[in-house]
Amino acid sequence: MDGPVPFLTGLALMPVLFSKSLRSHVFQDLGPRGVRLLAGAVVVAMGLKVLLAASAPAVGFEACYASPGRTPEGECELSYSSIGGFPRSTRIDQRLDFGPLTKTSGAMTPNPFGAGALIGGVAETNWNLSYLNSLRYNVYDVPGDAKSEHLPLRVSWRGSIANPSARRLEVQIVGSVTIAIDDETWTLRSSGANPERSIIAVPVGHHRVVVDYSYPADGADQGVPSTERPFALIKLRYLSDPAGHSLTETFAAAPADLHWRILAWLTDLVIGGVALVLISATARFLHPSAWTMTLPVLLAAAVYAARRALPELDLLPFGIACAIAPLVYVKRAPFGASGAYLALAALAFVATVAEAPAFEAVIYRRPGSDWLTYESFARDIVVTRSLRAGEDVFHYQPGFRYLLFALRMVVGDNDVLLATTARLATVWPFALLFFAGTKIAGTALGTRILAYGLVGCAILLVTSRWMQAAVLIGVSEWPTWGFLPAAASLLFFSHGPIAWAAGAAMLAFSALIRVNQLPGIGLIVAAALMKNRAAGKTAFLALAIPFVVAAASIPAHNVRFGGRAELLPTERSDPDVFAVAPAELRHVLSDPTVAMRLLRQVRQMAFVEDLPPAPPAVAWSAWLIYAVWLGSLVVTIRDPRKGPRVWRAVLGLAPVAYLAPFLLIKHYNFYPRHLIVGVLAACVATVVVLLTSSRSPHARDDA
Repeated sequence: MDGPVPFLTGLALMPVLFSKSLRSHVFQDLGPRGVRLLAGAVVVAMGLKVLLAASAPAVGFEACYASPGRTPEGECELSYSSIGGFPRSTRIDQRLDFGPLTKTSGAMTPNPFGAGALIGGVAETNWNLSYLNSLRYNVYDVPGDAKSEHLPLRVSWRGSIANPSARRLEVQIVGSVTIAIDDETWTLRSSGANPERSIIAVPVGHHRVVVDYSYPADGADQGVPSTERPFALIKLRYLSDPAGHSLTETFAAAPADLHWRILAWLTDLVIGGVALVLISATARFLHPSAWTMTLPVLLAAAVYAARRALPELDLLPFGIACAIAPLVYVKRAPFGASGAYLALAALAFVATVAEAPAFEAVIYRRPGSDWLTYESFARDIVVTRSLRAGEDVFHYQPGFRYLLFALRMVVGDNDVLLATTARLATVWPFALLFFAGTKIAGTALGTRILAYGLVGCAILLVTSRWMQAAVLIGVSEWPTWGFLPAAASLLFFSHGPIAWAAGAAMLAFSALIRVNQLPGIGLIVAAALMKNRAAGKTAFLALAIPFVVAAASIPAHNVRFGGRAELLPTERSDPDVFAVAPAELRHVLSDPTVAMRLLRQVRQMAFVEDLPPAPPAVAWSAWLIYAVWLGSLVVTIRDPRKGPRVWRAVLGLAPVAYLAPFLLIKHYNFYPRHLIVGVLAACVATVVVLLTSSRSPHARDDA
C-alpha cells in the first residue's frame, strides 16, 4: 500500500471494516446476493494477487544499494520492499532519475534540525535511501565532512529496455557510472563538484541493461569536502531531436509481457470494483449533504493552500481544521465517528503531502537520536527475519519497534504515508471518544459543548508544532497519545468483553511502548473494572489477560534471545538527570533550595515556566484542560452516588499518576513530549466523567 491510490482506498475502507454497526447496515443494503458476489470478488482478487506475486516477473530495474565501509562486502542493503520476491536486492526502481529536489525532506518536520532530521546532502534528493535509518549509519557529523548526509554510495541496476526505434540517451552524473547495453559498454566519470554529461546511442529492440554507479567517483573528488560537493546524481533521459536539446522521457524499464499486464489490470479492476461498492454503500449511510460533503473538502483545500502559500502560519490551519471537521458530523448519528474519521484522514493526507518534497520522500533521522535507534530496531526484523528486533535483552522501551515494523509493512519506506497514519492515529481517537460518549450517555447540550471543547483543545495540542515534530520524526510516545482516548472509548462507553479486552490491549501495549506510563494506565484499568463490576469475572478476565500477555512478553524475549529473565527494560536513569534526587525529598520543608527546585519542576509541568517557551496552542490548551479537569474532580467528590464517585475519582487521578514519574527529572531531557500524555489523560478523564455524570433521565446508567 505504498502508492497513493491503494493507501487512500485502504483509509476509506476502514470504517466499514471496523464498525460493526456500519458494516451490518452496508451488508443489509447490499442484500444476501450482493454480499455473496462481493465475497466471491474478494476471493478472486486475493487469488490473482497471490498468482502475480508468485509468478509474475519484476517490472523495473532490480537495484542493489550499498554504502562502502558500512554495507557488508558483496551484500545489498535491504528495505521493506525486500520482504517481497527480491530478498537479495534493495528494491525495484522504475526509472533511473535521481538527483536534487526543490526542498529537503527534513522540511516535513517542523524545526527539522531541532527535531533530529537531516536537512542537507541526501535529504535534498529523491534517492529515498531509507536504509540509512539504521544504527550502522549512526555516523556523527564532522566539520567540513558531514558524513551522515554525504555517505558514499554504490548502486547496481539490472533490467531490460524495449525501444520501438533507435534513440539517443543523455547521461548526466555526479560520480562515476558504467552502462552496459547487451555487449556494448560506456564509462563516464565526473570531475570535482561539476556534473558530467554525455550522449550515447541506443539501438532499436529489446536489450539487457546493467548500470553500475558509484559516488563519489574514485579520485575525482579528492580535496573537495563533502559539504561543498553535490550529492549523488544520475539522470538517464532520452532525447527527442538530433541536436540533443529536448528531453522527452526518462530511461524506463521494459513493460511486462502482455498476458501479465492483462492479469494485473484485471486484478486492479476487481479490487477497485470491490472498494468502490463498499465506499459508495458506506457513503449512503453517512447521511451525506451539501454541508457534510463540501466543508471537509474546503478545509482540506484551505490547509493545502496555507501550507504552500503561507508557510509562516506553520501548522495552525491544520490544527484548526482538525478541531472543526468532526463538528460537521455531530448530528449524523449513529455513524458520525465514521464521517469524522474520513474528514480527518483527508486533512492528515493533504497536510502531509503539502509539506513533502515528493510523495515517496524519506525522513533521515539524525545520528545519536532515539528515533534513529527505533527505526533501526524495526528494520532489524527485516534484515534478520527475527523478532529479536535489535536487542538480545531489551534496554530501550520494547513495544514501539514492533508497532513501527507493522506500520512499515503496510506503508513501506514511504514517510509521507507513515506521517499521514501517525497524524490520523493521534487525532481521530479524540473525536471517537466524543462520539462514543455522546451516543451512549445521552448527555445534555451544555455538557456536550464542554466535552467537545476539551476534545478540541486536545486536538490543537497534538497538532501543534511541537507535537507534530515529535510525531513526524518518530518519537516512541506518539502511539500512546492515540491509544489513550481510543481505549477509554472502549472501556467506558462500550459493553461486552470483546470491547473491554480491545481497550485493555491498547493500554497494555502502551505500557510496553512507555513503561513509565504504567501507574496512570493502572488507575484507568482499575476505574474501568469498578465501572463494569456488574460483569464480574468476565470483566476481570477481559481486562487482565492483555496485561498478563504483555508482562510475559518482555521476559520471554529476553530469555529467548539473551538468556536472561529480565522483567523490565534494563535502561537505568543517569543520576545527573534528576532535578530533585529522591533522597532529597525528605528535605523539602527544611531546605529552601530543594523546595525551589521542586517548585520549578511543578511550574514547568504546568507550562508556566518552559524550556523552551511553549507555543500558545500548547500552553493555552493545557491550561484549559487542567482547569476543567480540576473542576471535574470537585464535581466527582461531591457526587452523592458512592459507586460512580469512586471509579470516577480513581479515573480522575490518572493524570497525576502519569505525571508523577517526571516530577523529579530535569525537563530538558524530555520536555515536553513526556508531559503531553498527562495533559491528554486529564482531557480523557474529564470527558468520561462529564459524559457519564450529566445525562438525560432516560439514559442508561451502567455505573
